[in-house]
Amino acid sequence: MKHFVPAGSGRTLACINEKFIVDFALGIGMVRQPRHTQQSKSFYENLRSQLIAQYQDVQRGLESVFTPHSRTTISWLTEFMTRLEPGYLATRLVREKLLQLEQTATFTSAGAFDGHLLPDKLQTQLAFKLEQIESQLQSINLVERGRKHYEQVLTHWEHGNYYPFSPAGRCYVALQELYWGEFGEAIILADDVQKTRLIEEVRERVIGKLADETRASSHTRHYYHEWLTTPTSAGALEYKEALAWLGDTCHIEQHPVSYSVTQTWRSISLGMPRICSAMRLGGAMVDELLVHQSAHFKLA
Repeated sequence: MKHFVPAGSGRTLACINEKFIVDFALGIGMVRQPRHTQQSKSFYENLRSQLIAQYQDVQRGLESVFTPHSRTTISWLTEFMTRLEPGYLATRLVREKLLQLEQTATFTSAGAFDGHLLPDKLQTQLAFKLEQIESQLQSINLVERGRKHYEQVLTHWEHGNYYPFSPAGRCYVALQELYWGEFGEAIILADDVQKTRLIEEVRERVIGKLADETRASSHTRHYYHEWLTTPTSAGALEYKEALAWLGDTCHIEQHPVSYSVTQTWRSISLGMPRICSAMRLGGAMVDELLVHQSAHFKLA
């Protein structure tokens, strides 16, 4: 897995490539891109341009101008899937999007999809990859796999890898890393008992790490500005845009804390406590991201 490195940073975030792949796929066939803010849109488009620039050999054979229904868009999706090697969750979401397009693409007029535009080879590859991952994970201890991953992510947090984000933003970024990675695979594919055990372990650990950010106990309450203020650093604007993009699927009412943490360009949600502790803040983000969202991806 190749990681995108934000400008001015020596750190990497695996979740950025994963989310990018999914966002790119979700934009296919959409007249309007599902970007919620100008900041989110700006980061996404800059990221897309940077990734294209990395593949100069491909760029000579493919245009870089995208329209929702173009062959170029489908070709670049295939290229990104090959180059970025996304994990289980991103692969699954991309395949679901392609299946949706296949079911609705019935018109063959200019600007509309037809069967010839849909990548049958890519569909087959994705289906095979998902089956292969699921088969491999049946013989693996998913709880231990999930634990190993969250220990890695928490170590990155402890070593300052997420420092350019706000204190609450660091927690959200860590949870995004878990959600898109091996920990996310574990809670999607494990049984309910194992899933609950892993999530509760992470809840306790991230609350502790969040408390460390303020050098206080997990029960000590702080005004929300202390949690949401981004430190002054090189590339601070880009990090704020990155956080806005990572959280652009947060709904102001369904995910009030995550929305407030990531969409600081907008008004704080009424559901965001104005004075809150690490326990309240961290616990809410775990619920909003790992509990609620992962529930949608359990295998039938």
